[in-house]
Amino acid sequence: MIRVEINNIDRSEAVNWSSLTITKNLTSLVDVGSFQILKVQDGYSPEINQEVEIYKDDDKIFGGYITGIKEDLSVVDGGYYLINFQDYIYELSGILIAKSFENKTGKEIIDELFVEFAPSFNTDNVVCNTVINKIVFNNAYLSDCLTRISKIIGYEWYIDQNKNVHFFQRFSLVAPFNLTDTNGNYVYKSLRRTIDATQIANQVKVRGGLGTETSMFEDVITVSGDETRTFKLPYKFANLQVWLDTGTGYVEQNVGIDNIDDFTTDDVLYNYQSDSIRFENSLDTGTLIKFAGNKKYPVMAIVSDDASIALIGLREKYIVDNSLIDAKTTRERAFLELDLAKEAITDCSFSTYQDGLETGMRITINSELRDISELDFIINKVVFKTRTPEDFEYAITCSTARKMGLTEFLKELAMRGDVFEEEDTAVAEIIKTVREDLEIDETIEKIGAYEINEELEIDETTQKNEFEPTWVLSPYVPTEFGSEAFADQINDSGNSNIGIYVNRWRGQSFVVSSGINSLAKLRLKLRKVGTPVGNFVVDLYLADGIGKPTGSVLAGASMLATGISTTATIYDFIFNTPISPSTRYVFVCKADSCPNSANCINVYYNGANPYTNGMYCVSTNNGVSWSQSAPTDIHFIEYSQFLGDVKRPGRLDLSMKLY
Repeated sequence: MIRVEINNIDRSEAVNWSSLTITKNLTSLVDVGSFQILKVQDGYSPEINQEVEIYKDDDKIFGGYITGIKEDLSVVDGGYYLINFQDYIYELSGILIAKSFENKTGKEIIDELFVEFAPSFNTDNVVCNTVINKIVFNNAYLSDCLTRISKIIGYEWYIDQNKNVHFFQRFSLVAPFNLTDTNGNYVYKSLRRTIDATQIANQVKVRGGLGTETSMFEDVITVSGDETRTFKLPYKFANLQVWLDTGTGYVEQNVGIDNIDDFTTDDVLYNYQSDSIRFENSLDTGTLIKFAGNKKYPVMAIVSDDASIALIGLREKYIVDNSLIDAKTTRERAFLELDLAKEAITDCSFSTYQDGLETGMRITINSELRDISELDFIINKVVFKTRTPEDFEYAITCSTARKMGLTEFLKELAMRGDVFEEEDTAVAEIIKTVREDLEIDETIEKIGAYEINEELEIDETTQKNEFEPTWVLSPYVPTEFGSEAFADQINDSGNSNIGIYVNRWRGQSFVVSSGINSLAKLRLKLRKVGTPVGNFVVDLYLADGIGKPTGSVLAGASMLATGISTTATIYDFIFNTPISPSTRYVFVCKADSCPNSANCINVYYNGANPYTNGMYCVSTNNGVSWSQSAPTDIHFIEYSQFLGDVKRPGRLDLSMKLY
């Protein structure tokens, strides 16, 4: 008796048994099925993700989840639902894994994955002692992780109807019965064999994409004539590097991608399609451009079967597959294609009433009527179709093992570069969303306006200053400063200089003295190089525990880069901003619009540790990360002030209305 349970409730009476079909696909592929269930009077209606279990007598033959519902309620008080369902692999295909393993067996890896991410599954049927040196799953679905492991080891896997994980050697499963002309294991006259000889070939040429040489190629271009900005390279390259020598030695250039990057961040742009590099400005005749990289080369493999050629003559097959980017994989594809093409391809199908056949099993057909002698086939599809309310008829499709080898090879190629790209630097971040309804009670009391008429007498302490005071009724922080600016932190011994441009920022930490509550200005020693553009900016940050900038910008000052002299000159950057006494800060120098070291602003420094209350720091990525140099300090003078409240005694008659 066939029984259908949904969420552990027997719904067999409402199921149209003639509509029930189950399709089991090759091993790791998802098994699917469908059936119609009548709309019943108890009000039950199916829902997505409800569990479906199908039994034949007391044996469970399928387990999975509802994945689709089509509703037809055209009949009054009747109608039906068409239910589509998938096996338990559906559950694994919703779990992403970001994890790596080293020097562990296939079983150890699989056990750990399921214990952590899918504990409801059982891995007792996983038997694999092969050690994998290293495997990285970079946000891969759990089902794809199993496929990756199986490809490395040469195994197959599937999830059975009881959530057991089966992991086994490819083609090692043997069918419980074979087929002959007389053993009655298949429906009479249902056995069909397809032999395709139209594609026979005994020499196969496979042209792949572009491979990459392991050794570095290096050459030099000398600028001459009219070609001064764009230069043709002899090959396509991976990992291209470029150096420029204008007469003072080679300087490495930042290489970007043409039409993606630009000259605000990179010195030279590489066009992969046209095999060329491009500079922003023309280069002088005689300038040397050195370049190096891994050459790209077209991949090609040709294999042939001499015996077949001698027998039937030369028959060639040409295949183009740009996903093949190394000689070894291209040869493998060529040999598999030749092995398949040199003889006729045989596919087979039949129907049977016998239970027990599963995809991936090896079944032998021996038939004198069809001139088949002990030919092995691999079952790649089993379709269950109800024959009566008690029994199934099974439609079986199978192929020769040789064809299955090519199918698996092509499937593996299709998956390359998808979810299995190994990145040791990948970081898994888990973010969970919590949705809740909040109820907030608020009471507002309205108070009517009333008047206060009083005479107030105010006594205040005065402090003599050199400017006219502002009268106030409460403590007041004036916009003008209560004392003259004075030099607080000093390092005025910088004789060396270094460039500031694009993403190259330079900073200096310092500690203000006790009692100081305002930064008046910073004095820096600067000069410009070449033709810088944009602004030279000095921003103030708080310092972390080791003297690096942290948080957001507290205050800033700037000046035009073109206004800075080509010789070493002292410039003031006015801040007039409150700060906290005895606190460590960092000022950071930036010139993001300056393109490179030849057109930038140089700041002066001393490398002998003249300033003991802070140190120099540098960022090459716009402040994302910082490094420090303990013996180095930027040439600077920090001017501070004391802010003071300005008060005067007086008398004031008030008449006000409070609301």
